[in-house]
Parts: sequence; structure tokens; C-alpha cells
Amino acid sequence: MRNHTIESAAKAACVSTKTIRRALRDPKRPLRHYRIGSRVVIAEENLHAWLELHAVNGVPAAVVDRISPAARAVVEGLV
Repeated sequence: MRNHTIESAAKAACVSTKTIRRALRDPKRPLRHYRIGSRVVIAEENLHAWLELHAVNGVPAAVVDRISPAARAVVEGLV
């Protein structure tokens, strides 16, 4: 089992460290983590599980959230 820091989790997920920090506090889809003193540790399986929470029919949720309802219907019809 590999553990990540905030920086290595961001690199592995191809997102910013700000996104990871925000995910740690997200009330709807939190990124499970451990605090050891002031250090944040994220298990690789927790990072993968968090990423899976954001999958939308094979299209990243961030993309779907930014498009119009009509375009969303087209995208969802493709997959």
C-alpha cells in the first residue's frame, strides 16, 4: 500500500494541491485521509476511491458540471 502526501496525491491524480486540500474538507464527497500530527497522509486506495466518486458515465464530473443541460444530455447519450 502506497501512501501519499497532499503534493504526491495531487500529482498522481493530475489535479492541483488546492483541489486535494478542498477535497479533504468536502462535505459531500470527502477524500478520506489521516492526520498524524500536522501531516496529512492519503492512502492510495482512498485516492482511487475518491477519483471514482467523480466519474460520470466515463466523463469526468468536472467536465459535466461545466456544460449546459443540452450538451450534458448529448454527452450522456454517447456513453
